[in-house]
Amino acid sequence: MPGFGATADQLGALARRLGGFRVLVFDLPGHGRSAGVPTDGRLPALAATLHDAIDEAGARAYHLVGVVP
Repeated sequence: MPGFGATADQLGALARRLGGFRVLVFDLPGHGRSAGVPTDGRLPALAATLHDAIDEAGARAYHLVGVVP
């Protein structure tokens, strides 16, 4: 997950190097291709949105990598 102002596209090289894993790359709500997604911008809301997306993708156990604001 990229940090504020970045997009998921910037993590493509990292994702390709993790070939032995299923890699999910998300844009933060309001950034990149999720620009139309409403968000209040607060960390708890962003975390809840990310959690819901991971759950919908079917990932039950995962490692989260990203940039902390």
